Amino acid sequence: RWTSIERDETARKVSTSHMPGIEHYHSNDVLQIGADLRSRRCDIFIDSSECQPSSNLRGGEAKGLDDPRCDSMAAAAMLRGELQKYNPHMQSIVEYVRPANHLTQMRADMEEMWGLDFPLINALDWGEACSRPRLLGTDMCDVHDIPQREPIEATLLVDHGYRAPRGQIECIVASEYTKNPPLVVDSNGEPRQLRPSEADRIMGYVAGVSAVRDDAAEQMSPIVRRRLIGNGFAYSHMY
Repeated sequence: RWTSIERDETARKVSTSHMPGIEHYHSNDVLQIGADLRSRRCDIFIDSSECQPSSNLRGGEAKGLDDPRCDSMAAAAMLRGELQKYNPHMQSIVEYVRPANHLTQMRADMEEMWGLDFPLINALDWGEACSRPRLLGTDMCDVHDIPQREPIEATLLVDHGYRAPRGQIECIVASEYTKNPPLVVDSNGEPRQLRPSEADRIMGYVAGVSAVRDDAAEQMSPIVRRRLIGNGFAYSHMY
């Protein structure tokens, strides 16, 4: 049984439609976890804390762990430590955005917080069609032992009549307002933003993974779907 702690109501609806048996913890907030969850025996722990406080897209404004929004990361690390008391063999995957250039101490602080190494891994190096540099901490394996492979040609994954001008796509992010939006161009060289199903495929999933299953995808706006997939894991970082 999977248990999710997710504040985004739409994300909860999407995950429930794809995994009907998933349990959404009643507080939907890692800062409000009770003994009923802290004392469970869990086999796998996965965390991807809010990246906006630390993203390089914020430039010098990024505060990293000094941003109150990073309190959820500290709470998640504490929850992991408590769950390990009930299952010392629990395995973990923790993914986080590459911190802004001036946050030079953040990786070391995260390693102390989690008790994990956090190498920087770009999904491109594991065959993905988009750039996605992430700190990836896990005790399942040594990620340096995972063979690298050539990235897939992104044009193969976008709708007919369009192509990725650089071969691969820029990092798909949750915000619509970014310095380097992921774009494709038509035969005349006219650019447009990725459509949601294209973004799903570029991230390594089947088209529609960011939508409520068996529901008309147009009922969810493209902005919402791009936000959901932009907040997700790249497939190669998980599998």
